[in-house]
Order: sequence, then C-alpha cells, then structure tokens
Amino acid sequence: MEHAEEASLLRLGEWINRRYRHCIQKRAEEKKELAKAGKSTEMLREQWEAQVAAQTRPLPLQAVTLLRAAVKAREVQVRELRQKFIDSVSDEDDHSVLYETEWQAAQEALEKSFATLRRKEKALGVNEQQELQKLIKSEYMRVRVNAHALKLRLRQRLRARKFKMDVLECTYRRLLNDAKLHAPTESAVKCWEPTITKIASEYNKLCGDIVKLVRAGKVHAGVRAPLIIPPGRLWQLDMDNAIFEDVGSDDHDDDYNDWLPLWLCDEKVWAGIKALLELDQAEEEEAQLCREIMALQVWFSEEWKIPYSVLQRRVLCPSSLKPPAKSTAVICS
Repeated sequence: MEHAEEASLLRLGEWINRRYRHCIQKRAEEKKELAKAGKSTEMLREQWEAQVAAQTRPLPLQAVTLLRAAVKAREVQVRELRQKFIDSVSDEDDHSVLYETEWQAAQEALEKSFATLRRKEKALGVNEQQELQKLIKSEYMRVRVNAHALKLRLRQRLRARKFKMDVLECTYRRLLNDAKLHAPTESAVKCWEPTITKIASEYNKLCGDIVKLVRAGKVHAGVRAPLIIPPGRLWQLDMDNAIFEDVGSDDHDDDYNDWLPLWLCDEKVWAGIKALLELDQAEEEEAQLCREIMALQVWFSEEWKIPYSVLQRRVLCPSSLKPPAKSTAVICS
C-alpha cells in the first residue's frame, strides 16, 4: 500500500509538471498567433459573440401558415377555458379561481402569438390585407418562402461543417502526422454530408418549380428565379458561391443579406478568434493547475508534520522513542 501510494504521488507530480509546462508553451504559442492576426481582443470577442448568436439562432420554418394555425388553435383554447371558467362560476365551483388563472395564461399566450404573427406579416412588406391573402394563396409565394427557408438552413449547416472541419484538423494535426490526417477527419464529418446533400437537393427542386412557374406566366412580370446550387460546388464556401446569391428570394431573416460578417469572411479574424479561445483555455487550465499545486502543497505540509514532530521528539527526548524496560517506567518531563 505504501509503495502504491508513493508511486501514485510521483505520477501525480509528474503529470502536474507535464501539464503545466505544456500549458505555458501553449499560451506562448497562442499569444504569437493572436499577435499575427493583428486584431484587437475586444473586436475578436465581439465577433465571437456575433458568431455564437448567428450559429445558435433557431432556423426558420418552411411553412408560413404554421403560425396562423397556432394562433387559431390558441383562440380555440382560450374560448374553451373562458367557457369553463364561466360554467364554474355559475355552478359555484371551488376550482373557479384555478380555471380563471388558466384562462388568463392562455389569453396572454394568444396575445404573444398574435403579435408575432403581425410582425411576420409586416416583414413581408405588404400593407393591405387583401394583397396578403393573395400572397398566402399564391403557389409561387409558398415555393419561394420554402426555398428561402431551405437556403438559410443549408447555409447554417455548411458553415457549421466548415468550422467543425477546421477544429478537427487542428486537433488531429497536433496528434497525427500529415499522412494520417485526412482519413480520421473525413470520417468524423462524414455524418454531416447526407443531411446537407438532401437539403441542397430539396432546394434545387424548389428552384426548378419556381422556374416552371415563371415560364408558365403564373407570377408577376420581372420575377427572377433563384440560382440552383451546383452539386460540385456545394462544399466550397467561396464568395461567388451560389449559396450566397439571393436572386429571386428576399432574405428578410438573414442579418447579413448585403454583407458578410468578419467572422465568416475574414481569415485573420477567424484565426484570431481561434487563438483567443485557445488562449482563454490555456489560462483557465493554468489557474486550475495552480489550485491543484496549492492543494498538493497543503496536503504535503500536513503529511510532513507527522515525521517532523517525531524528529523533534527524538531530539528533545531520545529515551521516549525507546521501548520501556519491564521493571522500570520512563518519565520525560
């Protein structure tokens, strides 16, 4: 047991020493990368927050009429709860207060849904209700909105795949040589490809439907069909890629319709964000290792008190450490 404890303590000290030296080296490297990017820390943190907000934002639904259906369902629920509350009051039911609370909660939810519906209707750019009804019944409007939703979803998936690929490549580059880099990275992101390919196929199909509607003259004059995404360029997020062209679709829900954010289009900003995050991780690990070192020092100090007290007793009273004789007793004052 004592040998195992000593070996465990030795390995623990070696592990802390190894991790601390690696942490210091990593922090120095990331500081160099951060300086090479040439961007301020405040700007990089702002871009990182914008990237997190953009990549964690809920994706839009394909069917615009779902919100109208939800409002109608809530209206039915409010009417039922209101009638239930009225009946309970008439019958002098003891649960009338509970029914009233449920009715008020449903009414508040209905008002929120109705406000969201009005906000979405206003975003369409249609002022009169008659024109709005025409748009809702329009086959072109339905196909275009669905294509717009698929395009935004496809952009999000392609960006997420790109960032995931970069992180995996950086991870494996530290562990493997270049000859073994391609295979594990490709297998790690392979599960993303079927979903992205399916979304792209559905989007191209909707683009084809819009082209048919334009050729059949079922849309207004001057309407242009959106561009089909070539399958060969699906994985290339170049600036001239069709995924960023908004011909034939109004991207009201895209925060960067006319311009691309720096975290997406500027390689130096992207490299600076990665270096900044790695530097934060190194500093956090260094603080954790310092706490581990302090805890180990406190523990070792407590353990050292025992042999130190024994040594002190031996110096002050050597006879106290010898076994007493059978007929005599040793007294040390």
